[in-house]
Order: sequence, then C-alpha cells, then structure tokens
Amino acid sequence: ERRFYNYESQPCLIISRSCLPFLRDVLEELRKHFTAFECTDVYHDTEDWYIVFASLSQARKAYTATD
Repeated sequence: ERRFYNYESQPCLIISRSCLPFLRDVLEELRKHFTAFECTDVYHDTEDWYIVFASLSQARKAYTATD
C-alpha cells in the first residue's frame, strides 16, 4: 500500500512496511531513487516508510512514476 500525505505541512509519499520491508540498504536506495523528484528526507517508523519532498507537485510526480 502506498499513500500520498501532507505530513506536518510537508508533502510525503508513504509506503507500508508490508510492501517494502525494513532491510539494510533500503534507506539509501529510496534516497537515490527519489533524488530526481527533489526528495528532502527519507525515514521510517514501526509501520511505514516516509519519503518527504520539497513540493506537492514533485511528490505527485514521484507517486505517478512509481505506480
């Protein structure tokens, strides 16, 4: 499951852990993959990955490109 969300006024793409497990190199791979879409941060909690973008339009482009 992927969701599009504005987290604390920052546009985010959220990917469930069930779709993308927390593995060793995933963080760096996500950063590399989303750099072209002006990704500003990648982090996770116990449930999900959060990919934060500089703008809502870039987050939408990333969402569309990964669909």
